[in-house]
Amino acid sequence: MSKNYMTLFLGGMERGLKFNFGTLRFLGEITDSDPLKFAGSGNPSDQFKFVKSIVHAALLSNYLSLKKQPDFTDAEVTDWVSDLGMEDATKVTQAFTLAFSVEAPGTADTQQ
Repeated sequence: MSKNYMTLFLGGMERGLKFNFGTLRFLGEITDSDPLKFAGSGNPSDQFKFVKSIVHAALLSNYLSLKKQPDFTDAEVTDWVSDLGMEDATKVTQAFTLAFSVEAPGTADTQQ
């Protein structure tokens, strides 16, 4: 998996999720909050909203990069995410976190 792209089986087909600045823009619009501060609490309902919002934003970002019109609605994304297993939900949150993390200076990658 690339650092900023993954696929999930959603709505009967493999769909791409792109994690880039477009994702942050859409996440901010979907949640009406700062996309880098948006996170769920330990509450399962909040965790669902967190994953659903990330999936929706990443789908929209991928369609934007492909210059295609989305062929899904918010309600459909909600249904699709409702059907995700924990493994896929975890992969989505990990991909989102990885895409927007920055190595701190002096980490193992830069030390000799």
